[in-house]
Amino acid sequence: MLRLSQHPDGGMHPLGAIASQLTASAHSKDGEFRPQIETLVARGWLDRAPEQTPIAAYDDPSEPLEVRAMAYLNMQCGHCHNPEGAADTSGLVLTGRHEKLVSTGVCKPPVAAGGGAGDLQYGIVPGDPDSSILHYRLASQRPDEMMPELGRSLVHAEGVALVREWITAMSGDCEKSSAQAAGE
Repeated sequence: MLRLSQHPDGGMHPLGAIASQLTASAHSKDGEFRPQIETLVARGWLDRAPEQTPIAAYDDPSEPLEVRAMAYLNMQCGHCHNPEGAADTSGLVLTGRHEKLVSTGVCKPPVAAGGGAGDLQYGIVPGDPDSSILHYRLASQRPDEMMPELGRSLVHAEGVALVREWITAMSGDCEKSSAQAAGE
């Protein structure tokens, strides 16, 4: 079943993998393992490889923690949380192609989370996943709180653990960041 995401402007966008996520190896016709993109091109399912930098696999322990966490968020959240996505009003860019750390939610107050933020103040509180809206929403099973809101009915424990580990490893202080942003 094809799932669609509705953008506030009324446009519908299909939810699915994007080219940069197709980095795993798959069997080719000759029985060899090749990157998925190469296999799709070789089979004629794509006319050429896209010009996107591949992202790492979130479950590849040889990759740095931040790279794996951003790969996971890209896969789970990036289809909506990007400048043209259905959640563009949130200000979150969860594709791994953000220009500022605040765009990932670090010390960022919620803009469009509604009741889904609970009583939490920031998308990500460095070092404190239990005070972070991002972790809270990924771990929730309540329809008005959970993220992603489409296409899931279970919590992906491994992904939530990865994001928790990533937030825990962050350093920083949101109160100090807020005071500096306000010019105090």
